[in-house]
Amino acid sequence: MEGNLQNIFMEHYLNWVLSAAHCFQELITVGLKQTFSIYSFVLSRVVIRIINHPNYSSPPYDNDIALVQLSSSVNFSDYIRPVCLAAAGSTFAAGTESWVTGWGRLQSEGG
Repeated sequence: MEGNLQNIFMEHYLNWVLSAAHCFQELITVGLKQTFSIYSFVLSRVVIRIINHPNYSSPPYDNDIALVQLSSSVNFSDYIRPVCLAAAGSTFAAGTESWVTGWGRLQSEGG
């Protein structure tokens, strides 16, 4: 899970997250640094709604992105932070260096 949603008034919707569409079942966990480690700052929330990208396909996991609504808000901490997203209308030239966070596939086309 990465990020949170924010409106034009800079108000955060702390019960919505943006993540890969293939990741979800009934529960989401935030604050993990390693996939199989449990820390005191790890939180879990029940997923109540998933909105997949309209062109998501599994496999090959094209357009693998979803908005996920949680049962309750998640408060930010030293371990749970929002991600930085580009401003609406931003464009990037081919070859622009970017960063991605999370676990999962490292190639497009389901590779």
